[in-house]
Amino acid sequence: MWKVGDDCVAKYWEDGKFYNASITAVTDKTCVVKFKGYGNIAEVLKSDCLPVVSKENNKKPHYTGPTEFRRSARTYRRQ
Repeated sequence: MWKVGDDCVAKYWEDGKFYNASITAVTDKTCVVKFKGYGNIAEVLKSDCLPVVSKENNKKPHYTGPTEFRRSARTYRRQ
């Protein structure tokens, strides 16, 4: 599915968040990506690379991998 030069959103291992990236190499299970705007390079699992949706075709993304939702530990008080 992925090839060198493709744009994606890839998970950064240190904070677990997704960032815009470009694919620089592909193996059987991983992609090597260069994060745009940061310049660092990392090897990530293919399941942690998601396609970028262009504004032109306006399609909604369809993700087959797991999606993680977290609740904030912050408590809010009424005043």
